Amino acid sequence: MKKGIGCDILEIARIEKIMQEQDKFITRIFSLREQEMLKKKKFAPQTVAVNFAAKEAFIKATGQKVEFNEIEVLRDLNGKPFIVCKPLSGRFECEVSLSHSDISAMAVVYAEYLG
Repeated sequence: MKKGIGCDILEIARIEKIMQEQDKFITRIFSLREQEMLKKKKFAPQTVAVNFAAKEAFIKATGQKVEFNEIEVLRDLNGKPFIVCKPLSGRFECEVSLSHSDISAMAVVYAEYLG
């Protein structure tokens, strides 16, 4: 089985600047379910940044080209992050880890190709 690891780290200030300058950033990058989750967190820049990093890490781990808004980074009832990507549904099993400080956000995704 093919396996992959993707990692992404970025500065939260960069995402915060993009959010201020680009009105459609949130709707272009995040699905409706993600937007609801982000709204509950008052669109906190660190949450937006860590979810964005997870999307980048997912693309790196799978090696697949998909639109950012087709990759959903959500949380289960316990707050554990998980990824849903409908175009690749059933083809990959993924684990994701998210972290951030006041300055940086990072994500690591492990993906296993199921066929």
